[in-house]
Amino acid sequence: MGYGDPHYYDFNGNHFDHQGNCTYVLARDTSQNPPLYSVYINNVPCVDFPGTTCPKELIVEALGHRIYMLPNFTENYEPHVRVDGKVKIPPLEAEDFSIISGGLFTVVYFPSIELEVRFVPVDFHYFRVVVPGKFRGYTEGLCGNCGVNDTSCEVDDTCCDWIHPPEDKARCCGGEAPPPCVPDEGQREWCTNILQPIFEECWEFVDPNPYIENCLTDTCISSNMTCWGFEQYVEECSYHGVCVDWRNDTFCPWECPPGQIFRECVCPEEDPYRTCSDWEHGNLEECHTSPVDGCFCETGTFLDENDNCAPCREYCYTSLY
Repeated sequence: MGYGDPHYYDFNGNHFDHQGNCTYVLARDTSQNPPLYSVYINNVPCVDFPGTTCPKELIVEALGHRIYMLPNFTENYEPHVRVDGKVKIPPLEAEDFSIISGGLFTVVYFPSIELEVRFVPVDFHYFRVVVPGKFRGYTEGLCGNCGVNDTSCEVDDTCCDWIHPPEDKARCCGGEAPPPCVPDEGQREWCTNILQPIFEECWEFVDPNPYIENCLTDTCISSNMTCWGFEQYVEECSYHGVCVDWRNDTFCPWECPPGQIFRECVCPEEDPYRTCSDWEHGNLEECHTSPVDGCFCETGTFLDENDNCAPCREYCYTSLY
């Protein structure tokens, strides 16, 4: 998984940064040929982070399908995907896979091989690839060999081996790394907000220090107090079963469409009328996939077919009569 400009964490927990205006093999099956799945990441220059690159899109190839997780949206902020050459808007349910969108996330899932790929194509460009234990020792790419390698491709100097197609290697590798940036005192103070009590519940599960270092890099290069490090930390916390309700009007606020509010830890597969009853974040034991965050209708309303938050009572009335 990873995010930003770009910060990677491989299957074995190794953290590294790697620049490159190219497409890379993020994760690929090696248990058979042809592979059961391949996941690619297409990186492009980050406009607000000079000298760095950010994920633009993810490409998932599995069971004869090719799915592009795109950065494009409809006017109603619905994400686009391209499935076997045709542009679609989730949710989609096919024989081999499903694609859902929830909050900021687009999630692709192949149940027969238990492959899950999720992507946030805006803001901090978060991505995650999840494979089951049966692929232990049978993966390759920037995410490494699951359960095997102790060091990252950056340490081993092999990240460029995963450029796709391989003939792009000469163009993509060998460039100069961005000059080192020394954060100032204000940036250090900002990034250590992750040590505030609101995040404390997660500290024993997810070490905050790598996220502080990433935050220092991002804020220094961009000269802005970016929230990317906090957002990524909270996503990793939710993946470990800890829900952190951390945003407020003065700390990394998020502007939602009229009638919607920002919520953490929402199950992406829940029915569209979940907001019609009292809602409590962090109810993760009933969630079959990792939760998502983003803008959702307020309690007592639901998202209707026109993508407006309509009163649930009105919906029930018109449905019955």
